[in-house]
Amino acid sequence: MLNNESVLFIRSLVENDRRSVSEISGILHITKKKFWQELNKINSEFRMMKIPEIVLEDEKVIFSEESKKIWAAEKSNFRKKDLVLQDERVYLIILYTFIKADIISNNHYQELLQLSKNSILLDLKKVKEICKKYNINLIYTRSDGYELIGEEYDIRSLASYSIGKILSLTIGEWLINYIFESWNYTSNKETINKVIIQLSKEYNVTFTYDRIKEVIYFFDFLQKRKNSLKLNFDDEDAMYLKKHPLYKMGCFIVKDIFYKDCEKEKLYITIRLLSALQGNIKFYKEESFKEVTKNIIARVQAITGIVFENPKELADNLFEHLVPAYFRIKFDIVSKNPYTTQIKGEYNELYYLVEKGLTPLAELTGKTIPEDEVAYFTVHFGGFLSLEKEEKRTYKGLSICPNGISSSLIMRTQLKELFPSIEFSSVHSLEEAKSLCIEEYDMVFSTTYFQTEKQLFLTKPILNKVEQEILKTEVSQNFDIDIGTQNLDIQKLIKAIEQHAIIENRKELYESISNILYETDRNYEGGKNLTELLQEDLIKFSNKKMDWQEAISVAATPLLKEGYINENYIEAMIRMVKKMGAYIVLAPKVAIPHARPEEGVEKLGISLLHLEQPVDFNMSDEYDEDKEVKLIFILAAVDSTGHLKALKQLSKILEDEENITELIDTTNARDLFNKINEIIER
Repeated sequence: MLNNESVLFIRSLVENDRRSVSEISGILHITKKKFWQELNKINSEFRMMKIPEIVLEDEKVIFSEESKKIWAAEKSNFRKKDLVLQDERVYLIILYTFIKADIISNNHYQELLQLSKNSILLDLKKVKEICKKYNINLIYTRSDGYELIGEEYDIRSLASYSIGKILSLTIGEWLINYIFESWNYTSNKETINKVIIQLSKEYNVTFTYDRIKEVIYFFDFLQKRKNSLKLNFDDEDAMYLKKHPLYKMGCFIVKDIFYKDCEKEKLYITIRLLSALQGNIKFYKEESFKEVTKNIIARVQAITGIVFENPKELADNLFEHLVPAYFRIKFDIVSKNPYTTQIKGEYNELYYLVEKGLTPLAELTGKTIPEDEVAYFTVHFGGFLSLEKEEKRTYKGLSICPNGISSSLIMRTQLKELFPSIEFSSVHSLEEAKSLCIEEYDMVFSTTYFQTEKQLFLTKPILNKVEQEILKTEVSQNFDIDIGTQNLDIQKLIKAIEQHAIIENRKELYESISNILYETDRNYEGGKNLTELLQEDLIKFSNKKMDWQEAISVAATPLLKEGYINENYIEAMIRMVKKMGAYIVLAPKVAIPHARPEEGVEKLGISLLHLEQPVDFNMSDEYDEDKEVKLIFILAAVDSTGHLKALKQLSKILEDEENITELIDTTNARDLFNKINEIIER
């Protein structure tokens, strides 16, 4: 009997048709034994459904076109209890209740999921736990049955989140249709989609594909919701939304899709549209968004010690993401990032530092930035790190990712990393790709099928180590590109290890070996510790009164004497402060000047000047006591990543003003060095 895990496995076979068992096992992080067990199970079910079996030819999996066609048709006939796993059932219950057309009892849930009364009661406990996070209660009364009780805005947020969770499943769209059928509703998704496409053309706006898809499904559910409660909006928010250019589009949607003339509904629909919009600097004239974009870049540069190349391109790209992110955060619209865990793992130090750099956005929204949103911003900055090798570009590649600018940046960054000899350009929609002249590129990397005369490589926005190696091999077979010699079969290596040792966790061993063998040039582990870079002999004390330019020069002297930097770097740091202002003052009484590596850095290092008399770094007419600096850390970075671990440690130290006071109160280099080490180890 097939379940949702089997459906996911079949999808992987479809996506990796004509790849070897070793490659597919590696991609899925399973053993060959597990692969054969699952394949035999699937083929057994396929025989019963009269679907041609999945076969092997020359060690490669062959999923015939006939099998794919019949499978696509048969999948819609599965019974829900066979496919739906326990963790997924709670979201079906929430959405089924959200659009209830009649009184719901336990029997209705039993019929919906084909489960026993006790099983449903256990699921309802889990539903209630999720509801609590949204300040909602799932209540049962004899007169009304089960109902979601709370503020209408919160109930809709829970429903929207549940739709996102369901759509992330292989059978997500089928499950949504099943919920509608359970209440004898018909989906209006196609009609809603046409209305939004037409209106977006009229208003000359672009929506992010994955987010607007979720919004369309949500509107479909909202159409069917009976007895919705009153929506409440802050007067200031309501006034702002009514003045927004997209408000008129929201009004048309309320009239054309929901057949209402409700003012609060118009405001709500406008918010949902704004949360899915791709920010356009020509569309948004508000200076606050431009100012926050500028401030975030300045702050991230100061915190990370990175001076990003192509500042205008970075600002434009960041602006496009920041605008809809602002509305999602401000109005509590959950945006699930499927790559958050992977981003936090691969970009660990950068994620932490970017999170600290998003303070201007947190202040603008008045909300804490959710980790899924932080992950998207991390990708934006990670995509602009100076990681390209000085290598002749021999080919031009086009990367297509319709899922928005964030996913597109993930993809382009990884492709640039894997293929430094290819010059990449990227687009965010198939329409943009179709408009390009075919002579502009030699090959195409896309997350979805794209008809082209050039070689097409289907890929994902972010690849694991094995998928990276497979893609490198495929590209090298079609183009004269050197990909190195790392083509080791990890499954064979694990089998050899197993002959001499007991493996307790095969998946973790697989991932560890992959990380070692398939390690790329990018070092997102962040390099050395702070106390490895800030050596005792690079710490100096001064009781002299001086201005900020002289203070930077004195603070950099130890690095200059030891050959870490040359004179040009000191001048570059002073120019940077004049240009960027006091953003280098990252904490009360602490500054971290830096400039680009090519402006005079010879090797990686950090020096520290302890000042008895504070230096004034106030660059504006408004005086700030915290910018009277007594500790100046000079960062000399040779690239964009090797110092991130040290700066993450330094940033953690500076989070606590007591730590800063302890450092200021020290009287010699030895004590100061030991105090830093002590704080890190706490």
